[in-house]
Amino acid sequence: MKDLQQHFEDFDRDNPEVWERFQEIALRLIELGYSHASGDGILHAVRVRRDLKTTGAGEAAGKQLKLNNNFSSRYARKFHKLYPQHEGFFETRRLKTDRPIVGATPHHNAEVNACMA
Repeated sequence: MKDLQQHFEDFDRDNPEVWERFQEIALRLIELGYSHASGDGILHAVRVRRDLKTTGAGEAAGKQLKLNNNFSSRYARKFHKLYPQHEGFFETRRLKTDRPIVGATPHHNAEVNACMA
């Protein structure tokens, strides 16, 4: 059975346009002078793009884009990893999983990473 992180990684791999739009919006907000933003809010903005379709295998392929709200923290962590100069732009909490999250910095998963060492 896949956990949420595995679902996110599959979705992110199969739907790169979601990540492209997420980072585009986040970087634009930073450019406009915002010091913090909501990953959930950005995902809601991505949803408004009616031209985005879900890709990948399964019954959702080719249908109107559906985004799991639980992915917002994963996209925020990915953003922090790829743009360390903007660490803290998104507020993140410790995840319930007991393994480090791909794309998370040690700051976000300090307790989990310490347990895994």
